[in-house]
Parts: sequence; structure tokens; C-alpha cells
Amino acid sequence: TGDYCPIGRNQKKIEDGDYTSFFGTFVEDIKKVDYAVTNLECPVTNNNAPILKPGPNIKGPLDAIKPLKKVGFNLATLANNHILDYGEKGVEDTIETCFKEKIDVVGAGSSISEARNFFVKKIKGKSFGFINLAENEYCAATEKSYGANIVNPIANYYDIVKAKKEVDYLLVIAHGGREHYQLPSPEVRERYRFYIDSGADVVVAHHTHCYSGYETYNNKNIFYSLGNFIFD
Repeated sequence: TGDYCPIGRNQKKIEDGDYTSFFGTFVEDIKKVDYAVTNLECPVTNNNAPILKPGPNIKGPLDAIKPLKKVGFNLATLANNHILDYGEKGVEDTIETCFKEKIDVVGAGSSISEARNFFVKKIKGKSFGFINLAENEYCAATEKSYGANIVNPIANYYDIVKAKKEVDYLLVIAHGGREHYQLPSPEVRERYRFYIDSGADVVVAHHTHCYSGYETYNNKNIFYSLGNFIFD
């Protein structure tokens, strides 16, 4: 799914112990799949010190991971433009909370080297690799600090080539594009096609807050944006 952002009215429900109502009938769809993935669009943390940046700083409560676990999600992608909104402590808290709730994570870490690591899951005898990256909007990890894996076509190419040698199927999950605009830019189309040419079996994107189109390119699918999932 696209962005899961437990703020606003949904945050109030979580604080009141209501972990499922905002998913509606979609719970039935989650339970049908072998492995459910969502984009965790903000840190979950008690840290109250936002970083200095343009635009909003957003975060969710620590309990915001419990709804994902309760309805059957398995993996949270963390490479997005808000994951570092509450500093390194926010990223660290998010990763630790996901691990505590037994939710796998990909796309962020204590350094850029860790954030670039791909995640592998065995499903029905096949290995699935996940690479997660985001356009850099005040979210990048460095060699010495927590943050997200970011769009860097050269580094992304090497990561895709490396991962593809070790898995049966490779999924690249990207966070980027023009917000509130349904068409991918020529540069985004070129980039996602490049990821397919580099070895990805599918590219799935979000961030735009609206759904966009998809195409079959060289017999593989590119989804330019799934739109929001849970985002008040």
C-alpha cells in the first residue's frame, strides 16, 4: 500500500485503543496476501524535537505500529521524506518499535550503508528482495547518522545488481514524484524504467498523495504511485 500516516483523527483512535476501524473493509484484502507491505510515512516516537525544514514535521505515537501488526502487515518501508522529521532519535525509535512488534523494515538505518541494505523474505520456496529509497527531502542518512536510503541512480544501480544476484524476484519501492499530480514526470519515468533495466522485477511508488498510472515495460510492471493509504 501507499502511505500509512497515523496522525489526526487516526492518531486519536489509536490513543483510544481503536486499532482497526480506520482500515475499513480493506482488512479482508490484507489477509488474502502472503506478505503485506506498507509505507510508514512518519516516525513513531516520543521525541518532541523536530528538525528545521520547510513544510510540516509529522510523527505518530509508538502504538501506531500495533494496528499494522493487528491487521496483518509484515513489512514497513521507511525511506520517505518524513522519516527524519524528528531527528535521529525518531528514526531509531521507529525501527526499534517495528522490531518490537515483529514488523520487518527496510529503507532506513543508523547510516547510509545500513539504509541501503536490501531485505529478503522467503515466500513459498522463492526469495523476494526489497529495495526501498526516497527522493531526498531532508531525510537522507549519512555514513554517521540515521536516516533514509535516497535516490542516487549510481548507488541504486549497484544495489539492484547486487540484490538481483541473490533473490528470485526483486521489488524496488520508491518514494517520490510531484505531490497532488497524477502523471509521472519524464525524469521519473526514465528513472523507474532504469531500475527495471538494472534488474528490478517490479517498481512500486508512492508519495504523490494521489494514485497515478502504471505501465508494463519490458514485460515488467511499474506503478507510478499507489496514492495514500491511511493519511488523514
